[in-house]
Amino acid sequence: MSSNRKQESKLLSVLKENWLLLFAILYIISPIDVIPDWIPVAGQGDDALVLIIELINQLRKFKQKRASKVIDGEIESSESIQHDQKT
Repeated sequence: MSSNRKQESKLLSVLKENWLLLFAILYIISPIDVIPDWIPVAGQGDDALVLIIELINQLRKFKQKRASKVIDGEIESSESIQHDQKT
């Protein structure tokens, strides 16, 4: 029973962290848009804007996670790797 709760908790955690990504994917593939796709340029433009915003958001989250791992010592910084290679 506790295994199921751990899995549910992990799933909820992933959904909370990535709800915007899920929304962006659904918005892009959905035929219902703020600006319908049959309107030239603007129809695809709103999909592209959602995609760009989500890519920027995912990149920001990746950089934050990477920086926290470097600070915690889980990943060596590039400076320490270069220093080790020189010696």
